[in-house]
Amino acid sequence: MIYLNLTLLKMKIAQKMKNTIYLFCLLAFLVSNSRAQTVTDYDGNIYNTVTIGTQVWTKENLNVKHYRNGDPITEIKDSVAWVNQKTGAWCYNENKPSNGLVYGILYNWYAANDSRKIAPVGWHLPTDEEWKTLEMFLGMPKATADMDQYRGTKEGNALKEPGTTTHWTLDCCAGHVPNAGTNSSGFTAFGGGFRWYFNAGIPYRSFSPPTGNAQFWTSTAPNDSTAWLRHLCVYHEDIFRANWKKTNGSSIRLVKDATTGINESYSNWEMKVYPNPATETIIISIHSNEEQQIQIFNSLGMLLKEISITHSKEISITDLPGGIYFIQIIDGLQQPQKFIKQ
Repeated sequence: MIYLNLTLLKMKIAQKMKNTIYLFCLLAFLVSNSRAQTVTDYDGNIYNTVTIGTQVWTKENLNVKHYRNGDPITEIKDSVAWVNQKTGAWCYNENKPSNGLVYGILYNWYAANDSRKIAPVGWHLPTDEEWKTLEMFLGMPKATADMDQYRGTKEGNALKEPGTTTHWTLDCCAGHVPNAGTNSSGFTAFGGGFRWYFNAGIPYRSFSPPTGNAQFWTSTAPNDSTAWLRHLCVYHEDIFRANWKKTNGSSIRLVKDATTGINESYSNWEMKVYPNPATETIIISIHSNEEQQIQIFNSLGMLLKEISITHSKEISITDLPGGIYFIQIIDGLQQPQKFIKQ
């Protein structure tokens, strides 16, 4: 009997030590993800970053005027010259430097995807698939992400800065009412506008002015004249995926290279959580046919739920207040996965 009690005591102590070690790992994970991280471009501009799922994105639009090797990117103000430019070019929206201070620079696709690289070392212009990864993390189904035009539900609002009084104010289509973003992702998109070509004889008609729309290039080009981009609108909650002319002027957000990202090890996650953000329920899917035990922690490292899952399970989160939570497979090698309760 004494031997049995000692064995049980040792097992309890071992389990407590294991839980303590895990808690320290979780807290280290939280600290590393909450620590302010920045990246600096060739011109010395500093950008804040945000971790969204398995990716790290810049939180501000690019504002650099040189490629990575120091070669200057050509500024073009004239609308006719802009639309005929087949090499890299940049401009301020409405050719106003004051717009650049807030919304960054607009680039044609040739500058965005130049072989000299517009992004600092360790960063790159995201592909169309990397944008889909972001959208699916926000809750968009893959079949929907593969579509073009406006698609999804409120994923666009999750990217946009909240409010309709500062950087999202312009009713760009008469009769529509601007809607407020939530920025639940931390992406913090401003309505920086874009450049295309209407009539060079009318001032600024080649620009869609700020506060109504935002456009972001991808590196993916299906042909010689067009490339995929993403478009956010002041009165749309969803995200527009379009294949537009490379001569258009759009903003750029950068994503961190997978080989140098702080979440590099996350690429082997066997667990998926969706929708994310969520309001009432989440579905946890594990690439395993064996029963797994998972734990849900709040941002303070407190254990809130412990659940058994075989392959996948829908879990109610109505009892959780809004905030950030982490899910961990017990005895798993994966890092904790974050989800947002709205």
